[in-house]
Amino acid sequence: MNKLTVNTSTQADFSEVVGLIVAARQQAYQAVNTSLIDLYWQVGAYISNKIKAAEWGDGQSFSRDPAESARLHATQSFSYAPVL
Repeated sequence: MNKLTVNTSTQADFSEVVGLIVAARQQAYQAVNTSLIDLYWQVGAYISNKIKAAEWGDGQSFSRDPAESARLHATQSFSYAPVL
């Protein structure tokens, strides 16, 4: 077997492994996005139910306290890196 054949075969194998990694990464992004959409629906339903039950919304306003916004922002642990 000559050196050119080995390199071509190795390169093809490596490309296949890279393809598997890229596909798995894409599936992970999709799973995270699905979970986030589910979370948003749950939060929306919760807020909607509170408003319907008149526990929220009657003369109340949402706080725009900067400290509260910072606390909520600090709970974010997932960072999205674009797929190339």
